[in-house]
Amino acid sequence: MTNKEWETSPIAPDTQSRGRRKIPGRQSVVFLVRSDVKKELERGKRKFEAGDTEGARLAYERALDLDPGCAIAYFYLGFTYHEMGNLEAAKEYYLQAIDLERKQSLFLEHLARLHFETEEYSVCLVRFQEAQAVGPLQPISYGLMGRAHFELDRYPESIACLEKMLELEEEPRLRRIAMYYLILAHLKDGSMIPARRRAFELLEDSQADPLILSALADRFQAAGCLSLALTFLERMEEDSEGVADRIEEIQALLSKTEPRLHNLFTSDEEKLLHHLHVVSQVGGDRIFRVLMSLMETPSALVREAVVSYCRKFGYEVGESTLGACMNGEPLLREAALLYLAETFEPRYLDLLIQNLGHPSKEVQLAVARYLERRGRFEHLRLLEARMEVAEGAGLRRQLQRAINQIKRRHTEQTDKLIHKEAQPMRALIAKQEEKRLGILRWVALGLLVVYLSIRGFLFFFE
Repeated sequence: MTNKEWETSPIAPDTQSRGRRKIPGRQSVVFLVRSDVKKELERGKRKFEAGDTEGARLAYERALDLDPGCAIAYFYLGFTYHEMGNLEAAKEYYLQAIDLERKQSLFLEHLARLHFETEEYSVCLVRFQEAQAVGPLQPISYGLMGRAHFELDRYPESIACLEKMLELEEEPRLRRIAMYYLILAHLKDGSMIPARRRAFELLEDSQADPLILSALADRFQAAGCLSLALTFLERMEEDSEGVADRIEEIQALLSKTEPRLHNLFTSDEEKLLHHLHVVSQVGGDRIFRVLMSLMETPSALVREAVVSYCRKFGYEVGESTLGACMNGEPLLREAALLYLAETFEPRYLDLLIQNLGHPSKEVQLAVARYLERRGRFEHLRLLEARMEVAEGAGLRRQLQRAINQIKRRHTEQTDKLIHKEAQPMRALIAKQEEKRLGILRWVALGLLVVYLSIRGFLFFFE
């Protein structure tokens, strides 16, 4: 899926559906405006939703003529220009709305989306982070953040944002697009186990887009997961261009491994390890099943090679098998720890944190990668202490990334908590302001009645 295809898909701001779109807003957002300004805003909203963007623009311009300090009018005008394709004007009006209402996340979100459309991904992320600090984001914004991180090669951050979108988003097509980029991010990050799991989730969707299926078939074939690539292609229509040829090509590659599988049934450990190495170049379901049958062999080297194969191509290894490895020889324990770390499953956190100082540098690096995604604030001391004694630039960089990501997550959680606690107070203040304005209106009306009565009385006696 190309960048252009993403931009015209619903996960990017949709400019293809004028006449059906609605002015954005949240039920929790309250803006107090004058009655004459409100009439123009409502007129603009009706025209916008009817597809008359020019009429909407004029109505919002009139609202600003009546009240040049009306933040929501600037925002609506910016959104209208955004829809019309005038991004420079849209940006200018968004910024003016933000200058008037700096704590309004909705304004910051739409400015961030504009930066996403212009491929200013770093600026886009800064704006989304500013919005996140003052209020909850809409689900689609997490998707755009994930895509921006993806374009900047920040795959763990991309994965976190796309997973958040999938937690919140209910619209099926948006979920499919988010799932597509989540799988790509896992593949780019070398996280084959979660990539395979997410792939099967997508395959369960009967409405999956053929373009997505075709693209993922290519990606998994390139990663050596031939059986999974074949599954994606078989889900497509047989008459789709080139699909039959691609299926035949993958089937031919898999058939070449069939004669070699018979060589695995030998009691000579050295020969068995050699044949294991040969067949382990391809990720095939039949190869996986044959290799799993070798987990009963007494050779620790053979069992370690089988677990490593499963980790390489993302195949599931049962809890009982992993438990046996954890209680086995050091070589098997190390292979199991590497596998568990690359699942990124939260339930393994306590076990893996205990192995941050494992003798194997490969295990240390895998645990640090795991903590980058799953670590919590209380783990910072352990990570910082490990930084003092860690050897190798690669491990130290990974430990620092884990520390940075844990701090970022903690900051975001703190900001959300503060915002949640502040919401009732903001609602109370808004209600009090509305009540105060109501009182002022009644006072003004009373004064007007008195004034007119006096004028009438004086006129009568003249």
